[in-house]
Amino acid sequence: MAVIKTERLTIKSPELDDVGAMVALINNWEITKWLSNVPYPYLQSDGIGFVKRSKQKHEIGSNFNYLVFLQDTLVGGVGLSLQENGIYNLGYWVGKQYWGQGIATEASYALLAFGFDNLRQTKIQAGYFDGNDASAHVLKKLGFVSLGRTKLFSKSQNQVLCDHMMYLEKCGFENLD
Repeated sequence: MAVIKTERLTIKSPELDDVGAMVALINNWEITKWLSNVPYPYLQSDGIGFVKRSKQKHEIGSNFNYLVFLQDTLVGGVGLSLQENGIYNLGYWVGKQYWGQGIATEASYALLAFGFDNLRQTKIQAGYFDGNDASAHVLKKLGFVSLGRTKLFSKSQNQVLCDHMMYLEKCGFENLD
């Protein structure tokens, strides 16, 4: 994927040079407790592994993991991961000091456009754990609708949690503006 630019953000593949800043941001319980596949504590080795996995050849059927920059400062991450049902799942995180600035919404919107336009997806799913009201707000703002509740294992919490599954169809995305 080429670099995606929005009004304020640059979304691009992670590099080994980004690992230190990434670990400093994401190694925060207030962030990792809401993510299903991120360990806590988040170590340098986790960041290096993420960069290496992200460098694998990008093609339909693979995962697309990126970092989000505000000007030249790393502020979070966003990705699309292919699920067993053949539908991509949107995931995102933002460093705590950047919460409340619309970064998750702006970055997610850009990656959803990539998924619908470049990956030719007609539906993308996402979810949030019970209590993550901020993520629920982001997904609803993007036009996601509820599929219901399910159980999902949280790596950071090392337990199964209640997950609110949502989906967005391409026709609903086109009408967001």
